[in-house]
Amino acid sequence: MHIVVIANGEDQKAFQDKELPTGVVVQFFATMEEAKTDADAYFYFGTEDEGIVIEQFQKIKVPLFIKDSGLYQKALAENFVLLKGWPESFANDSLEVEISGNNISQVNEVFSGLGWQFNHK
Repeated sequence: MHIVVIANGEDQKAFQDKELPTGVVVQFFATMEEAKTDADAYFYFGTEDEGIVIEQFQKIKVPLFIKDSGLYQKALAENFVLLKGWPESFANDSLEVEISGNNISQVNEVFSGLGWQFNHK
């Protein structure tokens, strides 16, 4: 499994501290421009303009996990997944997520590959 994380500072550290199974490849980037690669899922914790984020990620067909509820509410893409309570919730055994589209099977596949539990609404 190939995961791309767009983050810096605390958000990157929180992700790095989460246990990952063998075989999961994680690439960290500071901006979306740097992150132009194919991945099984993206985790976006950046601070770029919301319009740019929405435009760029509506083009991909894999789950995009985000922490910002303002961005999530503006996004219409079916692949957006809100990580609730980030980063505090990341230390929990089960993550709370809100899924915008009908991509529960893709989200389940990503979390299963990462060996993480989640609850959704």
